[in-house]
Amino acid sequence: MVDFEIVKSEEVKYGNKNFIEVAVKKTNEGVKFVSVSKGWTPAEGQKRFKNGIGFPAEVLGEVVEALQKMKEAL
Repeated sequence: MVDFEIVKSEEVKYGNKNFIEVAVKKTNEGVKFVSVSKGWTPAEGQKRFKNGIGFPAEVLGEVVEALQKMKEAL
């Protein structure tokens, strides 16, 4: 089984209780990857996650460029 640890994370809050978490994670085998997860915080206060996507750290630059292009289209 592959376990992972969060190396660094940032949270973007939106709406009432919603957030997007962007994180760099590392597997117990030393492989780093980036994850983007969507979630919410219920009244109890503990984060809940709806879904997410993970991709290799090597393509982060390309993903950032693609997001910038989407921003330009708004």
